[in-house]
Amino acid sequence: MNIVWMIPTLNLTNPSVRIRRFNISSKLNELGIAHSRVISGYYERPIQSVLNEIKIEEKWPDTIIITECSHYDLELIKELKGKTLLIFDHCEALFGYPYENDIMSNVNLISCCSTKLQELTNNWGFKHTAVLKDPIEDKVPSTPIVYTNRYPKPRAVFMGMGGNAVLLNEIKGAIDSAGYDLITITEQDNSSIKWDLRTWPDSLVSCDVALCPQHIEIQKAKSNVKVTTAMALGLPVITSRIKAYEEIITDGFNGFICDSSIQWANALIRLKDSGTRKRVGRAGNESVKEYTLEIIAKKWISVILALKNV
Repeated sequence: MNIVWMIPTLNLTNPSVRIRRFNISSKLNELGIAHSRVISGYYERPIQSVLNEIKIEEKWPDTIIITECSHYDLELIKELKGKTLLIFDHCEALFGYPYENDIMSNVNLISCCSTKLQELTNNWGFKHTAVLKDPIEDKVPSTPIVYTNRYPKPRAVFMGMGGNAVLLNEIKGAIDSAGYDLITITEQDNSSIKWDLRTWPDSLVSCDVALCPQHIEIQKAKSNVKVTTAMALGLPVITSRIKAYEEIITDGFNGFICDSSIQWANALIRLKDSGTRKRVGRAGNESVKEYTLEIIAKKWISVILALKNV
């Protein structure tokens, strides 16, 4: 099977580009179950030149995955429609942008990063959807996680894009009242630890508890990746209540789901006990086995094969 991923800017610091697309493409090749290629930097090129690059020995690939909504991508889709399977990979609950409706209407399938995003996409009028969740990265820290009390105060960590660190404002009081030091791992210079592609697993396990807040109203369709990344390393997590997290976490067993500042504070206080951190962290680790990169990559293939047989 031949697959081509159309990624205009191959920025591996972008989570969706790296985790959801580049890593899946690489894993498919590693497993030997598909020949997968990424084509990037194509917006400045003539469309015919890009179409020639997409072809493999003058044949169209089995599947082409579009990852952006632009006039250029729409023109590519028009040229490719009927020649190969077309998938639009949908990662954000953003609807009505220029060219988006036309792109969604002209592909064979819309892959959604969460069940909530699939629901919203269906409600927008597009029923040809499938849920393909974000995989855990194949990265491990150089040293295992430590559950003992190793610092004067336990460390609560937020890892994500720097712009989303504003979410911490809503729970900062709970963090302080529970007696934690707040650690941020982002790409911004003012973070506690600068995010680095090579060292982020070590940075994450240098902390004790992972914080995964979201703006419920505007980020309710987010993927699982923030919680599964931490849980895979054995870090206990505290989260906002969104569907992608509820599908994984049983509150109080393998993580905590909170609806108020009081609940955030209570969860943090419970996790000050090293034995509780160990119990919750290990339960979390066990509960994300189905999110490995290999399993998710194989799910992509299953979805594509089902689409080919329709």
